[in-house]
Amino acid sequence: MEVQAKKRGFFGGLYRRPGDKFNCSQGEFSENWMEVVTTKTKPYEKPEYEPLEIPALMQKPDAKEDVKAKDKPKRKYNRKK
Repeated sequence: MEVQAKKRGFFGGLYRRPGDKFNCSQGEFSENWMEVVTTKTKPYEKPEYEPLEIPALMQKPDAKEDVKAKDKPKRKYNRKK
């Protein structure tokens, strides 16, 4: 029978992602993460989520601009190319 993964699972030597369709027998079927594909089965839609607001990863409003090349100190020794 043709099934679709509801959650991530392992079957047939491969990790199956949500929405993957594949064939399995009745004995191998797992209701925990598989559903039988019918004409009424909805295609998998990735759930929407809001990004986490992690203070360490958010840009600070008063962040200084990067030091420009002209503001960097010159090297004492220049290598020949």
